[in-house]
Amino acid sequence: MPLAFPVLSNLGNTVARRYRLVFSVPDATRLIYQQQFGIDLPAFNGDDSWELPIPGTFLLDQQAKVRLAFVDVDYTHRLEPSALLQGLRGADQNQPHLWVVTMGVQFTTTDQHYQWLNSTLGVVVSEFDERTGHALWHAFVPPVDGSARPRERVL
Repeated sequence: MPLAFPVLSNLGNTVARRYRLVFSVPDATRLIYQQQFGIDLPAFNGDDSWELPIPGTFLLDQQAKVRLAFVDVDYTHRLEPSALLQGLRGADQNQPHLWVVTMGVQFTTTDQHYQWLNSTLGVVVSEFDERTGHALWHAFVPPVDGSARPRERVL
């Protein structure tokens, strides 16, 4: 099943930089990343930069209007789930009990069988009906066979 929506790619942090949502990792932290954790951020970024996107949560409606935005340079500070749920509630005025959430996800695993996921960005689309309590999750990851179609897995 092809995706019914465009997927944003942030290769080289170009999108994050455009919205001023990127920061350069300080030299002291770079050494910690390299020596203690074995992290090669420039290799992961695909360029020579030691930049990271600033974590954020953005809620857009069907017309791409920003309904909620939360950004904090401290990655341990995240939007309270209750604030996100309040923003999601009633996003579709005709069916306020139905929610659809789309998320980009970065995978991390130490399992050798799934190491290819560590350089993979996926998309998760969740549908939730507040009246019935039913939830449906779709996870999309790039195919490992080189084809252009993403694989879908209903969770």
